[in-house]
Amino acid sequence: MNSVQAIMRSHKILTFQEKLAIKALGPDRPNLVIEKVTKTEKREYSRKVNNDIYNKYKWLCGCDVKNALFCFPCLIFSFDVTVWTSTGFTDLAHLSEKLKKHENSHSHKNANIELSMLGRVNISTQLAIGIFIQINRIIEFRHKL
Repeated sequence: MNSVQAIMRSHKILTFQEKLAIKALGPDRPNLVIEKVTKTEKREYSRKVNNDIYNKYKWLCGCDVKNALFCFPCLIFSFDVTVWTSTGFTDLAHLSEKLKKHENSHSHKNANIELSMLGRVNISTQLAIGIFIQINRIIEFRHKL
């Protein structure tokens, strides 16, 4: 249920309960084998994704079918079509730069906030309940007078 493929198949039409279940499972983090070989005149460079990257970027998830990295919060909440939500990221030459750029994007920040708030009581609901309790106390106090 929390795999990139399953979330993408839902076309982002997830119920509240499905979103809660996916959040509880957390991001899917398969061992990916992404390798990029770059050749220059003098040398050949080989880059491989280190799966420890999941520890540094908690929002990161992977897809073993597409062999690519995705953004977990954006997959669930963002309607923006980016490489992080559609095809997956595989460009290891620019990985560090693109991770930081995505992490600072407005759509990612909003999706991350929505994910962190999912399942928590809304502050406006808490305030409304508090106000209701205060009004009832005032009414009771006035009836005693």
